[in-house]
Amino acid sequence: MNANFNDKLSAALLCSCLLASPAALASSEKLELSGFGRVVAGFTDDADVSFEGYENELSFQDRRYVTNIDGLPGLVFNGVYNTNVRFRASYTTADFSVNLAEISAFADQLRSSGFAESADSLTMEGEFDIYQVGLALDELDYNLAWEWMKIESDTVLAPNIESYYVQGGLVFQPFTVHLTYADMATNPQSAATDIPLGLAPDLDQLYYAYQTVFARTQAADLESVTLGVRWDAGVRVAFKGEVTHYRGALGISTFEALGDRDAFDERVNLYQVGMEFVF
Repeated sequence: MNANFNDKLSAALLCSCLLASPAALASSEKLELSGFGRVVAGFTDDADVSFEGYENELSFQDRRYVTNIDGLPGLVFNGVYNTNVRFRASYTTADFSVNLAEISAFADQLRSSGFAESADSLTMEGEFDIYQVGLALDELDYNLAWEWMKIESDTVLAPNIESYYVQGGLVFQPFTVHLTYADMATNPQSAATDIPLGLAPDLDQLYYAYQTVFARTQAADLESVTLGVRWDAGVRVAFKGEVTHYRGALGISTFEALGDRDAFDERVNLYQVGMEFVF
């Protein structure tokens, strides 16, 4: 079964929580971020201090959403042992908000009807914390890498996410063959329970509408296996190819079925080729 695949989650700490939002996970189009600024201050042989922020728009599927991420303070530790073992640990936090007009309108309707708990559960505004730990070993004929990341949010629509990957590669100059396994587990929060069911037809209609909207905003787990080959054709140019097998789920997730949703087996193959230049 064919499907559109949305490869949205990356190792960029800036975008991790934002891309985990229901709106971003629902998209099958290219994601555009703009308005990001960075100021760095520090010393050559000492710790850096950086101040970062994002405030502008999130654009996909021909729609634009007003987005705001404030601050992004955090700590990063990088260590190197014996020149070939690298360790990294980091913590980042920020306040964020995404204006989802369609969901916001329904949330306003819920609030005006007296169901504040349900309305609050459909709000994309809050705080996220990102924890990351990574370890890498580089040898002349092989390399190993591992990374773990956890994203915690106090917003119902932004799921808590825990992910990791393990990678190993063999070097046969000028070729490198690598294999990667990655897994992302989501821990979505429960729907609100303040709308009664069975008391009146109008309330029943509102209850089912809320449950439908809430269910469509939930992210799903994702795991993948990647096999890749890199050819260093010269000092300044390299060619690479990868094939990745993904297993996930439908809904507001990493997949969007092109045909019959019931026939989709929740598996997708992604093929990539690329060329790198070093100037």
